[in-house]
Order: sequence, then C-alpha cells, then structure tokens
Amino acid sequence: MINKTMHYIGQVVIGTIMLCLLCGGGAVAQDKPVKKQKPVNVSLKVTDENGNPIPNASIVVGEGQIHAETNENGDFNFEALPEDFVTVSSYGYSKSVSLVGDIVTDGVVELKKAKLFATPDDAIPMPFMNIPKRLATGSYVTLKTADLEKYPTNDLRNAFAGLVNGLEVVERDGSPGLVAEEEIGNFRITEKIGIATRGRNPIFIIDDIPTDITEMPVDPQEIESVTIIKDIVGKAMLGPRGADGIIYIKTKRGKVNERVMSVNAEQGVSVVDRFPGWASGAEYAQLNNQARANSSLSPLYNENDIAEYARNDPYDLYRPSVDFRRLMLKNTKPFTRVNLSSTGGNETVQYNAYLGYNGEGDIYRIGAKSDYNRINVRSNVDIKINPLIKVKFDFFGGAYPAPLAELRLQFQLHERRRQYQYRARPCRIQHGYQ
Repeated sequence: MINKTMHYIGQVVIGTIMLCLLCGGGAVAQDKPVKKQKPVNVSLKVTDENGNPIPNASIVVGEGQIHAETNENGDFNFEALPEDFVTVSSYGYSKSVSLVGDIVTDGVVELKKAKLFATPDDAIPMPFMNIPKRLATGSYVTLKTADLEKYPTNDLRNAFAGLVNGLEVVERDGSPGLVAEEEIGNFRITEKIGIATRGRNPIFIIDDIPTDITEMPVDPQEIESVTIIKDIVGKAMLGPRGADGIIYIKTKRGKVNERVMSVNAEQGVSVVDRFPGWASGAEYAQLNNQARANSSLSPLYNENDIAEYARNDPYDLYRPSVDFRRLMLKNTKPFTRVNLSSTGGNETVQYNAYLGYNGEGDIYRIGAKSDYNRINVRSNVDIKINPLIKVKFDFFGGAYPAPLAELRLQFQLHERRRQYQYRARPCRIQHGYQ
C-alpha cells in the first residue's frame, strides 16, 4: 500500500513540476524573437538620484541565470543577451527593470528613493491583502523564512518558540510528529482536538483559506511569511471569526523574470536535554525501609535483599533490578529534512513547485513503527488573464504515516480564484474572493 502511494505521489509531483516548467517556459519562448542574438558585455553601475553609488544592490539577469550584488562602488560586470531583463533592487529604493540592450551603452541604472516604509519589502502580508507598514495599526508580528529555517523541527509550530511576544509554544512530550500547542494572549490551541482551555481558538489561514494546521503539515521552506495578529484588528478584518486572533501563513509563489531551482538537505541528531533521576532497586528498598521506620513499621527488605537488588540483574527471578529508562528510552533521535523547489515565470505566468521530505526518529525503543515520515507537495501557479483578472491555481498535499497509525493521504486542488485590483484611499489594496 505504501509503495503504491509513494509511486502515485512521485507521478503527481513530476507531472506538476513539468506542467509548471512548460507553462512558464512556453510563455517565455513566445516572447523571445526568432533571430538569435549574441551575448554582450555590460559594465553596470547602480546609483541614486544624486549620482551616488549604491553598494550591495541586488541584480537579477534574465530569468535568474545571474544573481549577484554590486560592490562597494555600485559596479557589476556581466554578460547577457540584449533581450534579457535586468532587475535591480535595493532596500529603500524602487525596483528598476530594464532590457540589457537599453543599458549597454552607458551602463548606468538609477534607482529612485522610495517613500518611508513604502517599498514592497515593507508591506505586511494580511489575509486577502498586503498593507503598507506606514498605514498598519494594531499588534502584529511578521516572521520570514529565514526565521523559521533555523530550527530543525518537523512541526512548524515549534519554530515559533521565542520569536513572538505573547506566544507560548509547549511541546507536550518527545513523540515525533504533530504534538504541540500554542497560546497567544488568552487563547490556546491543543493539537488536533481543538479544545480551548480558556474558551477561545485562533483561526489559521493559509494562502487566504481558513484551515487547521494540525491537519495540513507545512514545511518552513514552503513559507514566505507568517503574520500573527493578536488584537482587535483580527475582528475588524474577518468579523467574529477573527476576534480570537489570526495566524496567517503565506506560501512562496513565482516571481517575474526570476527562475530559481534549489535543493536543500539536512541531517542531524537531537539530544535529550536531561532525564529525571530514577532510583535503583537497592535505593528503592532502602528508602522503603526508611519510610516504614518513620511510620513505626518493620522493614520490608532485609540486608540480603538489598544486596541482591544492588547486583542490578534484570534477569534475577526473585529480586530483579531493571533500568526501565535505559530499556525503553534512547538518549538521541535522528532527523532528516530534504526538499526540492523550482520557481520562475514571466509577466504572464508565474509558478512555484515544491517537494519536501521530513523524517524523524523517536526516543522510544519500540521499533521503526514509532518513527515519523512525511512527504509534502505544493504547486502554486499564477496566470494573468488581463490587467484586471488574475487566476491562481494552488495544489497541495502530502502523505504521512503517523506513529503507530495507518498511512494518511491528503491532496487538494486548493483554489481557483479570480482577483482584481482597485484603487482606494489611502493605499492600493489587493482584494480576493472565492
């Protein structure tokens, strides 16, 4: 059963990635001229409006063939085709997109200063919209991928520990898989059951769709940002459903003229911090005799019994002394994390395909059945029909046998949405509906 399932997952993943590559690559091929041009050498210099060089500016050439930064003098040399795009960006400045053929003569790209907290990097991801930081009010915290990837955990919620004020993450035991609970302010979510000990439950939203995170595991590498909203702003946005807080997870999507394929593999060992002290058989016999003496009772174990227990022989028929901690528990457990992602696109089609595997051992010595293995699949495709309509196709799924349980499968074609933009004061808002 498991082999057939893994074979099916492999076919789905390969088909999804090929579809994304064909959609993106086909659209790009139509935009390129039939006549092949020769590469040209470009000496690029990035400056501000006053002519001052901008160091460490990010440069992307073509669809991701070149990713680099300018030096201290704002210079960078590269070779590319005249019809390739050059995207130059730097924090605090507006992004610039130009053709290589247009800048090959003078080689100067001028970035205009952006308004304070008005760059795309300053936008706060919210359900159904992005809000500029300068216009946002309320209590919220935004976490990026780099913040979550530091923690080698198979449960995304454990990566939140210590990163957000007012959020408490409690791992209830050392079992692998989804075993944790969160508390934000005065409400708590318990793993799977959803029991609120103080009468309130937050709402989890993944890519604008309310969901239960315990039923859809998410890898940190899939995530672009996590926004945690902890006050009345949640109710203002979603009404009563958001009154108890919102945890909004935005997954990665394709970007225009940036084609990137990445492979990441991690393997390590988790070490138990400490075990509680356990009394041996001989120590227990001595303490039991002492307790009985304090109650004016005769001792239960004589000196010969205590000496026999001190031998620590687990196979003694009459006076066995078994170290159950050493027998049942291990001091370490291994973990493995491997993921493959491909992202790219042009002005018409953008795509992101992700395949990840997470494996975690267990500290219990009860065989391989206690190990946790999970496969995640995700594919996000954005298609721009016209300036007003944008269609998004999100596919996600996974297979994960829970410890001591049967194999679980879950695949969904997540959404098929139309999106449009309209201008409203005081900012541009992206609104979506299903």
